[in-house]
Amino acid sequence: MPEDQNSLRVIVSRWSGGLQAQLLELDIAVQGQTENQLLAEFAHAITVSYEIAKAHGEAPFASIGEPPKSIRDQWRCVPLTTRHVIELDEEVALALATALRWRKPVGSVMLEDAVAA
Repeated sequence: MPEDQNSLRVIVSRWSGGLQAQLLELDIAVQGQTENQLLAEFAHAITVSYEIAKAHGEAPFASIGEPPKSIRDQWRCVPLTTRHVIELDEEVALALATALRWRKPVGSVMLEDAVAA
């Protein structure tokens, strides 16, 4: 990922009950009925992970690994992938960027449909 990038990448699987989504930078997955609900769920999961680490005196996001390679390999980097704004507290966005070694705080999420098996 380019150093000036500040977008998380997400693989989305659609099923009859809604949507499932997996971050590619961290092993965090959520479910929801809509893309907006996925974004809210990711913001919540990221914030809770940050708060738990801080409460235990740990570096935020240091204990969260990457998802399995089979998931990461589904990212195709489609040029028309839409970026969605993710609402993160500034402190959380900066801590996440630091953990990922990015120059700018995390501010958006790119959603891409999973590759059909």
